[in-house]
Amino acid sequence: MDADVAVIGLGAMGSMTIWQLAKRGVSVLGFEQFGIGNDRSASGGESRLFRTAYMEGKQYVPMLQAAKKLWRQLEEETGNSLLTLNGGLMIGDPNTKAIQNILESIDTFQLEHEILQGEKATKKISAIQVVFG
Repeated sequence: MDADVAVIGLGAMGSMTIWQLAKRGVSVLGFEQFGIGNDRSASGGESRLFRTAYMEGKQYVPMLQAAKKLWRQLEEETGNSLLTLNGGLMIGDPNTKAIQNILESIDTFQLEHEILQGEKATKKISAIQVVFG
């Protein structure tokens, strides 16, 4: 078992590392103590949130856009559907830093979005009950 690189941990990051190194012709081995697809990794389970309107700051958006392209590339190469995007809903006070960061991400990178307020939100998404007060 000789290789140029050994990757310890085969969650999302370790698996991505192996995939990208192997594509470049690097001999690589991966080791995972709990087995492939285990429920102990940071990305274990059946679903994950993938958002680009990022509340932590707009600096993350280019990395997330690149990640989305890599997910699509991996789907094409494997013939498997891996990433199902279904939209998201963020609710918050527009004066908070988190919502301001989201709006800045949207503006800077022209991200698809819709801003709903008050009764417009209730009409669009009937499960939302907007309280006016």
